[in-house]
Amino acid sequence: MGIDGSTLENLYQKKQGEIKYNLNNIKKLARAFSDPQKELKVIHITGTNGKGSVSAILESLLISSGYKVGLFTSPHLVNYNERFRIDQKDIDDEILKKYINMITKRSREIDIEPSFFEISTMVAFLYFSREKVDYAILEVGLGGRLDATNIVIPIISIITMIDIEHKRLLGNTKTKIAIEKCGIVKKGHLFITGEPSSRIRNTIIHEGLRRGGIYGIENKIIIKKNVETLKYQKLDISVKGKSYKNLTYPLLGDHQLRNLKLALNGYLNIFKDLSTETLRNGLKNIIWKGRMTLFSHNPLIYVDGCHNSSASISLKKTIKTIYSKNKIGKKYLLFGMVKKKALSRVSSDLFPLFDIVYITDFETERARELKDYLPYLKKNAKKFIIFNKLENAMEILHLKMRKEDFLLCTGSLYLVGDFLKRSDLWEK
Repeated sequence: MGIDGSTLENLYQKKQGEIKYNLNNIKKLARAFSDPQKELKVIHITGTNGKGSVSAILESLLISSGYKVGLFTSPHLVNYNERFRIDQKDIDDEILKKYINMITKRSREIDIEPSFFEISTMVAFLYFSREKVDYAILEVGLGGRLDATNIVIPIISIITMIDIEHKRLLGNTKTKIAIEKCGIVKKGHLFITGEPSSRIRNTIIHEGLRRGGIYGIENKIIIKKNVETLKYQKLDISVKGKSYKNLTYPLLGDHQLRNLKLALNGYLNIFKDLSTETLRNGLKNIIWKGRMTLFSHNPLIYVDGCHNSSASISLKKTIKTIYSKNKIGKKYLLFGMVKKKALSRVSSDLFPLFDIVYITDFETERARELKDYLPYLKKNAKKFIIFNKLENAMEILHLKMRKEDFLLCTGSLYLVGDFLKRSDLWEK
């Protein structure tokens, strides 16, 4: 599924320009549509890593509780439609095209030029309000304080964890970035965080309280992993002394246990209680692609969006767990990152784990120049090959890999999306 080329082409042209990090356009645009965001019960989520996973976990828990749930996330992997879903179903092509055309027309009438993300945010507001969702989960695009989503008054704001990113816009320290992300906290409304560092956590709590927010209850949640297979984890969970046994959780890695704990705490701050059926079905039915997603069994292939040092630390541990529990042949890495993302730590964490690293370009103007990888490859990779086109890398891998081999496609989510778009190359 995907909307027609001309509509997307016009929309993507707006993506090429400078990021608009202010709320002027989105406020005018929302006003022109009578502020549909004011009709929504919003769960607002920001953070450097984990915000998409926490959003998807909460979405599934709420659906399992019987609610109609809208979810707005970015970026998409394969189709633009993925950014907008209700009850885990992507928006229909014609409905999406209708909203884009409405917003484009109204923008001309009020003489503004909204950005790609501002248009996307407005689509979410209109779609969710007109479909009368019970809850709308909104993932921040960038930062918090001046992100286009930040004209809502949420029932709860959730700040996952903080790492260095977008220094020019958000600040050059974790403290400054944390304060910027706390901009989603609203006076008189709940906020919580999953930040593991006590120093940054205290910064978030202090700044949220300074803004008039109400810091939520830190419910006692204990998660025990019993089994981790190639597709899921089996968990025992204790929530406020109540035990839930043998739960299936389809997100892999210990970092996803931290995301789960934060999502559960968010749910409990809204509803206070959690039934066994809600938890069991909510976890089992999570849909969140591109995060240690199993693509193939034979050979063993995973795709994962690992785009910074915090993510690479977690991914390194997950890969080592897979190696220790499975008989693995040759280990291949297919890798690509966008510009301005710190490559030093990611490359030192990941490259040595593989017999050969395949570096590739992918479809975004933000893709890192291929020559930029060379110093890191020479320092950290046992062997490497650089490809100008992803198709060529995939074709070579398809020819070379045996059933017992292992491939991880990781780095930018744009690369992961392009890999999934070209999955037919693997099936030839």
